[in-house]
Amino acid sequence: MGLYDDLLNLTSTTTTIFHGTFTDFMSIQVLPTYNRVCGDGIPIMRYTEPIMKAFTNETKFWSDRLSQYDDSVLLFYALEPFEPDFLAHGEPSAYPPDRSLAVFPSAVSVGWTSASADVFMADAVRLSAASLVEAAIQDGQDLKNAAPYVNYALFGTPVERMYGKHLERLRGIRKKDDPEDVMGLAGGWKF
Repeated sequence: MGLYDDLLNLTSTTTTIFHGTFTDFMSIQVLPTYNRVCGDGIPIMRYTEPIMKAFTNETKFWSDRLSQYDDSVLLFYALEPFEPDFLAHGEPSAYPPDRSLAVFPSAVSVGWTSASADVFMADAVRLSAASLVEAAIQDGQDLKNAAPYVNYALFGTPVERMYGKHLERLRGIRKKDDPEDVMGLAGGWKF
């Protein structure tokens, strides 16, 4: 049995698994547009068999529950297995706060249409991400201080958790380069 068989054998209403060009893939429109979405980052150091099973279990667990709140719900998990030394390249940056702890920026995302499901969906995303981080810790991965990828982090995630020791430097840059706090009017993380 292959490592990804459980994931590839999940029941799905659509599939985009095929062999083709990137242009072919981008031309496929299989997903409806959702006006309500949220997601969260899941820092993972290694995609081991127990971690892959944990992702599969989360998919099965939440797909049944989420559809009770919105029958058009979309749930997906993104696993991004980079080369282990991917943080050794490039210049120092604000993310991650500890470049010696290379974690892959995995994610859980949900799309839905019913406003009455907003709180439940956000809570489900938060719980699923926490469950997967705990599964990785149980698998021996040192994730107690791992920062979620900032582009995937769920609203309400403390900026201290994402940027750590770099936060004060980022605040200094904001104060120097944007003294009127114009960027504070936009969305995103506030320094």
